[in-house]
Order: sequence, then structure tokens, then C-alpha cells
Amino acid sequence: MKIKRWTGSLVVRTSVFLLLVIILAQVLSGIIWYQHASERDKEGLTTTVKSLALSASSTIAFFQTLPSEYRHLVLNQLRNMGGTRFFVSLNNHQIDVDPLPES
Repeated sequence: MKIKRWTGSLVVRTSVFLLLVIILAQVLSGIIWYQHASERDKEGLTTTVKSLALSASSTIAFFQTLPSEYRHLVLNQLRNMGGTRFFVSLNNHQIDVDPLPES
């Protein structure tokens, strides 16, 4: 009898209803937030990849516009100053390099 009276009260029904509404709101807002964050991450990744590709292509274009007599000078200067952001190789033939010893 006490259980029936307890579950039938207005306070309990209102509390249970509010609890369910709060849980539903949390789940919905979590889903919306996750989708938005996922889209933002994809856009950031796309922007980063495009920027990296543009930088690499501009580096290659810069070295291709140099006269071939000056390319090795510019490459040596860059190597002495710490290099570029990208490995630059504009050779049209293979360069034999001795492998590093085992360490």
C-alpha cells in the first residue's frame, strides 16, 4: 500500500518526468555536439592538407624556376642554414649514396 501511494504522488511523477527530460536533453545535445566537432575536425584536416600541399608545390616551383646552374648553390645554402620544410630533390638521375652503418 505504501509503495502504491509513494509512486502515485505528484512529486514523484514530476521528479521522474524531469529526470527523463534532462537525460533526453543531455543525449540530444551530446549527439549534436559530437557531429559538430567531427565536422570541424574534418574541415581543419582538409585545410591543413591543402596548406601543406600548397607549400610543397611552391617550394618545387621555386626550385624549378631557378636556372640549373644556381640550383646546387641555393640547395647548399639552404642545407647550411638548416634546410627547408621539405626534402628537395630535383635530379633527373639516381644519386648513389653509401648506406649508414648499423647502429
